[in-house]
Amino acid sequence: MFDDTLPFETDSAPVLQRANGRAQCTFKLRDGQTVLDTLGQSGSLKVMLPHLHATESTEAVLLNTAGGLTGGDYMSFDGGVAARAHAVFTTSTAERAYLSLSGNAVVETRLTAEKEGFIEWLPQETILFDGSRLTRSLEVYLASSSKLLANETVIFGRTAMGERVRSGLFQDIWQVYRNGDLVHADATSISGPINVIAKHPSTLGGNHAISTVLYVADDAAARLDQIRKVIAKCDCEAGVSAWNGKLVCRAIAKRGSTLRRATEMILTSLRNGRTLPRVWHI
Repeated sequence: MFDDTLPFETDSAPVLQRANGRAQCTFKLRDGQTVLDTLGQSGSLKVMLPHLHATESTEAVLLNTAGGLTGGDYMSFDGGVAARAHAVFTTSTAERAYLSLSGNAVVETRLTAEKEGFIEWLPQETILFDGSRLTRSLEVYLASSSKLLANETVIFGRTAMGERVRSGLFQDIWQVYRNGDLVHADATSISGPINVIAKHPSTLGGNHAISTVLYVADDAAARLDQIRKVIAKCDCEAGVSAWNGKLVCRAIAKRGSTLRRATEMILTSLRNGRTLPRVWHI
């Protein structure tokens, strides 16, 4: 018998395609230079290795070929540097979390730095759209003599585009271990009427963008006055503290562009004047 039921006439929910990406990238020291050690990638998460001048830090650039994140997507990245190596991990552009029809987008990052290694986690901004649902985690394992510089910036809707995030979910968990000890733990969770919650003085105070910079190193406390002078010149609200071998700086602003300029100033200072990854300026 001929079935004249249309394809979209069904009682069950449609099965939507989801993005799944996994990648691993590590570096080692050879003849005094940081070089690639291992590289693996699958799905929609790719790693690009730009050719840089000898005076620039070795970089690995992550690219989500799915073009953004939505409910049910999963991305996992493992990065590391061997003893005395130094590498920067960044992203090719700002990541975007779009409206979720069901479930959360999940992003997991794990970083490792061995003896006297220096690892930098400097992705570009994450932009949240109305109705997005994003949970992510950052786990870092450092040797007692290694260093970490990490930054994450989150924009709750691009104000220049007239975007507003009224509802959704955003969860972000950081855990940093040094010589096996937990030295930094940071958890952010905001859900429901985000536009209402963000207006409260204890959250964003009506701002739409927030940035966190974390520096874990033996000289963290010695850099405190230096960064205080930098944020005094920033056109946004910011504060910085240093204790127990780490420095934490947070900044908020009404516009993502304003916060980006402040973040660039802070990071450049902590990097002793070294320019940020090239993709930041494209």
